[in-house]
Amino acid sequence: MQSRKRLSSSHPLSHPSHADFSADDRLLVIKSTWGEIAVLDTASGEKLSSHRPRRHDEGGSIRFAPDDDFLVDGSWSGEIRVRRASNLSAVKSFAFEGEMINAVSRNELGDLWLFAHTTKYKPETAETPRPYVSLWKWPLRALQSTINVGLRTMDKAILAPTAPYIAVVGFCEKANGRVLRILSTDGAVLASTPLAIAGTGSSTRWSHDSRLVGTVTKGKFVIYSAPDLTPYATYSEEYPADLAFLRSGLEVVLGSWSAGRTAPLVPGDA
Repeated sequence: MQSRKRLSSSHPLSHPSHADFSADDRLLVIKSTWGEIAVLDTASGEKLSSHRPRRHDEGGSIRFAPDDDFLVDGSWSGEIRVRRASNLSAVKSFAFEGEMINAVSRNELGDLWLFAHTTKYKPETAETPRPYVSLWKWPLRALQSTINVGLRTMDKAILAPTAPYIAVVGFCEKANGRVLRILSTDGAVLASTPLAIAGTGSSTRWSHDSRLVGTVTKGKFVIYSAPDLTPYATYSEEYPADLAFLRSGLEVVLGSWSAGRTAPLVPGDA
């Protein structure tokens, strides 16, 4: 990031959708929209191992565990899986019948994990159960608690790195629209704010100190102070897609359908 020079470039799998670096940045894991997984050498881009499911089973993102020896991901088939980073073999799995795991996140230490659960639609069911999140301690053995997020649908859920907060994006019946909501890890709603439907996904990211949370909305990236969701900064973009905070706290990386850029992380409109 200091030199702005490309370190490596590769095409290990088609339609990548999720990625995560190991703690020492030596490895990069990528997951595709099919659910295929590849582990790369960050410096060279060389593919070290890969796994392709027999059927479409993307689910939530894939993350390195605290010691980098294991990876954790969720699937559309309702399984939370722990995999060996060396060969991607599944060493442990937890099944939730009739559900989909559509988000996976962890705190900075990696000792607390969050999974977002949504229920598969069934025509014969009068009312689809509401989405919820589960919290787990590492190593994963059994869920610690569940939280009803109070939304009809849930597009995104992510645990704050260093604070007891959860950011959730979904449809709120009371607000009659899409909202960004901040919850405590015991389920209390701390703040909520409306979001315009953008058609560019629901990517939501925390700053490394958990004081800011950013998301995509129609025609712009919006960053809020946490946990009160006071607007902090906005960045106009025709088709915003994803964002990330640099650890320095001085810049934010913004990705659109057409390009990526960095911008100063300062209050106001840009």
